[in-house]
Amino acid sequence: MPLTSLEPADAATVAAMLAVAASDGTAFVPQGHGTKLQRHSLAAGASPLSTTRLTAGLAHYAGDLVATAPAGATLRDVNAVLARERQWIPLDPPHGDSATIGGIVACNDSGPRRHRFGTPRDLIIGIEVALTSGRVVHSGGRVVKNVAGYDLSRLFCGSRGSLGVITTVTFKLAPLAPTSRTLVAQFTDTTHAVDAALRIAASAALTPSALELVAPESQVLVRFETTPRAGAHMSAAARSILEASGAQVSECEGDEEARLWEAHTRRDEHDDGLMVALSVLPSHVAATVQHVDRLAREHGVEWTITGRSALGVLRLAARASTAAQGAFIVALRTAVSSLHGSLQVLRSDANVALPADAAGDVGTAAAIGFAVKRRFDPAGVLPYLWPRV
Repeated sequence: MPLTSLEPADAATVAAMLAVAASDGTAFVPQGHGTKLQRHSLAAGASPLSTTRLTAGLAHYAGDLVATAPAGATLRDVNAVLARERQWIPLDPPHGDSATIGGIVACNDSGPRRHRFGTPRDLIIGIEVALTSGRVVHSGGRVVKNVAGYDLSRLFCGSRGSLGVITTVTFKLAPLAPTSRTLVAQFTDTTHAVDAALRIAASAALTPSALELVAPESQVLVRFETTPRAGAHMSAAARSILEASGAQVSECEGDEEARLWEAHTRRDEHDDGLMVALSVLPSHVAATVQHVDRLAREHGVEWTITGRSALGVLRLAARASTAAQGAFIVALRTAVSSLHGSLQVLRSDANVALPADAAGDVGTAAAIGFAVKRRFDPAGVLPYLWPRV
C-alpha cells in the first residue's frame, strides 16, 4: 500500500527518505505540483515524494548573471525575485506559473522562447541531487565555464526523476528585454507557413526570441524582444519575408501582445485529452503536420499543433475517444518514424492503451540508459519510463 505523500523540507531529509526506501523496497515518484507528471510514470504501489517544501535558499548573483534556485519553488516565483535586477531564467514552459524548478529540469521542458534561449539543459551550470544511497551530491557551480567533475547537471535534465531527486539548480540568466513586439502571419496553408518560418530562422539579421507555428490554422508568430530600435528594424525585415510568402501580417505590442501569448500558451495546458511531443527535422515539419491531419481524419481526432517549427519541436494536443487515441498514437508513431523523427506521449486520458515505449523510443541507447539507472538507483526506488534492457 502506498504511503501518504512525503514532504521533506531539505536535501538531507530527501536523501534519508530515499535510503530508507532502498532498504525496505518502497517505490517513490518525485513530484512538484504535478504539471509534468505522466500517467505511465505512476507505478502501482509507488508513493508520492513531494518537493513543494524545498523552497528555501534562492541565491541571485546578479553581477555574474547566475542564480541558484530550490527545486520546489515555482518558475514564476523565482523569476519575480530575479526581475528586481532586470534578469530572469529564460524559460517559458507550459504551466509556467505553477511548474516547479525541479519538475522543469527533470523533464527538460521549455516553451516558445526555446527558439532563442534553448532548453534547461542549455542553461543549467550546477545541480544538487539527493540519491537513493542516502547521499546529497553536487555537480558544477556558479561559474559558467566550470568543467570540473562529471556533468551530472545535464545528465539529470530529462531524467524524469529516475536517477535521483533534484533539490537545487544553478542557471545562467538573461537580461530582461526593454521592449517586445510580435508579428502574426496568417497563411493559406501550413507548407507556406513552415517555409516562411525557416527563411526567417535562416536570416543572420533576425534574432527572434520565439518563432511559433500554429496548425491547422497555418499561422506563424514571430516575437522580437530587444531594444526599441532593433525591434522595429527586425520586425520590418521579418514582415517583408512573411508578406513575400503570401501571408497577411499584423503586429502587436503591450497588453495586446501579452494576451496573444497567454492564449497561445494555454493551447499546451489542457488537463484532458492527448498531448504528444514530436521531434522531427525542420525540413520535415510540413510533412509531419500533413500526416497528423490525415490520421486525425481517419480516426476522428480533433487536433492542434504548436511548436518551434524552425527547430522541428512540436506539441500536439488532441481529443478523441479512448479507442481512437490509442490507435491514433500507434499510427502517428509509424508515420513520424518514417521521417526519422520521434514521438513521446506526455499525457493521455485514463484507460488509453499506451505503447510500452510511450516515453519515447531511445533505440540503441536503451542498454546504456538502463545501466546508468542501475548505477544511480540499484534498488529501483524511483520510476523508470524507458525499456529495461
